[in-house]
Amino acid sequence: MIAASLFYYKRYKKYVTVISSFFLLAVISLVPVATMYFMYLNQVQNDRLGYYFSYFASIFLCLVLALTGRKLFTGIVILFTILNIFLLQNYIDRWVNASAVQRKALETFMWVNANNIYVLNQPNYFKGAYIYRDDKRIDRSLLVLKNIDMKERIQEIAWANLNSLTDNITVKQNDANSIEVTLNEWGRWFWINGQGAYDYADKNFEVSFDELNHSYVLKFNTMPSKNDAIIYYTPDGWKRFVMQ
Repeated sequence: MIAASLFYYKRYKKYVTVISSFFLLAVISLVPVATMYFMYLNQVQNDRLGYYFSYFASIFLCLVLALTGRKLFTGIVILFTILNIFLLQNYIDRWVNASAVQRKALETFMWVNANNIYVLNQPNYFKGAYIYRDDKRIDRSLLVLKNIDMKERIQEIAWANLNSLTDNITVKQNDANSIEVTLNEWGRWFWINGQGAYDYADKNFEVSFDELNHSYVLKFNTMPSKNDAIIYYTPDGWKRFVMQ
């Protein structure tokens, strides 16, 4: 490998210098983002970290491939193009499905006159593509897109990511003042404002999560009134859960 490098350097000294320069620029462009947080679970958040790197890396790759000969170069470029189209389509599908979930959530929301709304599983990501990833997002969507003002009336108990448009949950009442919420599919989990879900409480309720069973128990200290609504998201949109 060293011998081959020396051979190419002597034969294509100027060319190798140019290639090395772009490789060095690609590495340097990663320095500003090297210590930034990299989200392994939601890949679509990471693309912005490599914008400058990809510019120099693409030029470097093209220059290297140009040394391989026309036939090999053409074959590699075709394979690389097919791979990029596949990956791009995969990401487009994620955003399309995330948009479909958001649209259905807006279309099936009907509790405009409720005093308080408790959301059991606010959809936040579809395979990493954003939907409603923290509180107040659905409030703004309803106001901007549907002209429905729900400010300070929606309380998200937890968020849940989606991997399919058919992902669903099971909701059941445990006793007079508590309900249990369980994700039906593996590969999903509950969130709290962009973080993995954790137990918490306020004056009206307490929430206890069970990581192994992908579920949680919501215990009301103050029972919801008749003018309040407990809702959860399903493949058919929002549904209301009525405690007995």
